[in-house]
Amino acid sequence: MPNYRNVYKSDHLGVVDLEELVEQGKPLVFTVTKVKQEEGAMVAGSKGNFNIAYFKEGIKPLVLNATNANTIRRLGGFGTDVDTWLNLAVELYIDASVKMKGQVVGGVRIRTTSPAPRVEVSDVTAIAALGSATDMGQLNAIWKGLSADEKKLATVIKVAQDIKSKLTPQ
Repeated sequence: MPNYRNVYKSDHLGVVDLEELVEQGKPLVFTVTKVKQEEGAMVAGSKGNFNIAYFKEGIKPLVLNATNANTIRRLGGFGTDVDTWLNLAVELYIDASVKMKGQVVGGVRIRTTSPAPRVEVSDVTAIAALGSATDMGQLNAIWKGLSADEKKLATVIKVAQDIKSKLTPQ
């Protein structure tokens, strides 16, 4: 089935891209690796000069309007030279009230506060804890004690299922 968003796709990050990430339950915190001032760039079918932010996480680049550029500059404590706007964690969101040419169209905004740092979740501790279970009661108690992020890891789920099958009488 064709997704209505397909006709709105572009080379640059937009509301439709963030909507998809939100629907997939993905976090909207990204690291700006650099901002380039690009002259003669094609954006939304128009050629012009734009400040464009690029991200470590491999998402599409974001064309910075004045509001988002000022937010990045302030968050990073940067000067006006965009070549120095490097390695800054930002949180993006959809602002339905954004106007363009007098019409409310919605847009991508950068939160004006620094996001909480990303914490990488490891399966090592969870797997070790699960491996210590000697009966179903212990396994259930250990599972309840795991963080929500640990419970989502495929390796942790697989180990828990394997241990459960060994502990459950056949």
